[in-house]
Amino acid sequence: MLEETLVAALQQRRAQRAYELCRDVLKNDQREILPVVARLLGPVGVAELHRYALSDYAQILGTPPPCVVASVLATYREAH
Repeated sequence: MLEETLVAALQQRRAQRAYELCRDVLKNDQREILPVVARLLGPVGVAELHRYALSDYAQILGTPPPCVVASVLATYREAH
């Protein structure tokens, strides 16, 4: 689903679809910034995913465990 979201935002230029996927499916807190990144990169923007990991944020957020959060290390750039 992450890849679909990035394609919607960067290649298809469907900001609303990408926002909805971030908000409703991924529960991603980056949904506000992704349209800005897409706009800055223009129609040649791509994302490279380098690392994906799951972490238990229960202690950080003060909630009962498990509170699993996905973290992604990505590079946004213009395609060459």
